[in-house]
Amino acid sequence: MQGGSQARFIAQRWQSDGAGGFTYAEIPFPAGGAFVAANIDSAVATTFDVFGLNRYAVNQFGEAAVNLDALLPTFGTCFGITTVFVRTKASASADASLADFIEPFQLNFCIDDDAPQLTCPADVTVSCAASILPGNAGFADALDNCGLPAISYTDSVAPGWCGQEYTVYRKWTAVDACGNSTECTQLITVVDDTTPQILSGPGSVTVQCAGDVPPPDTSLLSARDECGNVAIIHVGDVSNGMACPETITRTYRAEDGCGHSADFVQFITIDDTTPPEVAGPADISVQCIENVPAPDAGLISASDNCGPAEAAFVEDRSDGNSCPEVITRVYEASDRCGNITPFIQTITIADDTPPEILAGPEDISVQCAAQIPAPDAGLISAADNCGPAEAAFVEDRSDGNSCPETITR
Repeated sequence: MQGGSQARFIAQRWQSDGAGGFTYAEIPFPAGGAFVAANIDSAVATTFDVFGLNRYAVNQFGEAAVNLDALLPTFGTCFGITTVFVRTKASASADASLADFIEPFQLNFCIDDDAPQLTCPADVTVSCAASILPGNAGFADALDNCGLPAISYTDSVAPGWCGQEYTVYRKWTAVDACGNSTECTQLITVVDDTTPQILSGPGSVTVQCAGDVPPPDTSLLSARDECGNVAIIHVGDVSNGMACPETITRTYRAEDGCGHSADFVQFITIDDTTPPEVAGPADISVQCIENVPAPDAGLISASDNCGPAEAAFVEDRSDGNSCPEVITRVYEASDRCGNITPFIQTITIADDTPPEILAGPEDISVQCAAQIPAPDAGLISAADNCGPAEAAFVEDRSDGNSCPETITR
């Protein structure tokens, strides 16, 4: 407060004069940031002694208020107050100043304009399966000359070359009670270093025919990945090149999109164990061996569950008898895996047709018994359907009479 005909407020700071002493230095005061009042027109009565009187004479009493935030930025932020009210008496001197009648005093205010010291956690590389929270990626540390600063962070994310990889730019900020702040950036690189895990898939199967091999079906597999989605594809089927049985190795693959994969193998065995079905000619009976038909595999009808079947004649087996003789005719139907179904046809040779006598001697009459010719089978001519026929004399039978007597030869 400066006295005189027009009271005014002056802001001064007690500071080093650079020569080992201290002095007052005026602080420029922003317009509109202070209020000053003084009794320039009349005395002010008091209940106490003022220079031997019970009143303030003109220009002996003044008061002022100052907005410290206007004078010292962040003052209110630091200390929670923004106004200082000063009331004092003036001097009779027209040019008296505050320093003339108020002893210097110190306000223990820390006018903090120093930013905190902030130490960022080290840049880290973490697996996509791990947490990127500070508990895993690291905390920042901060110090301040006037207390403990508040520490916070914000993240911005830049995508990587695949869906599960990305980079986090974590900006740490330390702010002290006066609003001074310091920032630093931590780099967190998230990488996909895990392989998908196949949880389940189709088991090995055995089928009869190549046509029974089931088509690939990726829905039969279940897989998971620590970092994201998994795509399941059918890689291919590879045969071992064998037959009966043939083994097919079917490969499925679980991929995570970041170049990691796991394979699942299913074995499919093709093993035809079912013999062909066969039909053929019915059993027959013939008179003569010459009537036995020749074997004909073309009469055999064969089918197989896995493809064509071939028929072949195997053998004729006789029972060694005659009249009748039984011939067992054996055919076989076989498939590509060597499964065989036999077919049996029974042929019976039974000649039940008697020979035919073509000619013989005519009936004759003789005078005397002595004139009867001797039996001669050579006079008989005979034929048979199955081969030669033999003639033989059997007997002479008399009717027992005489004159005439008849003999049946």
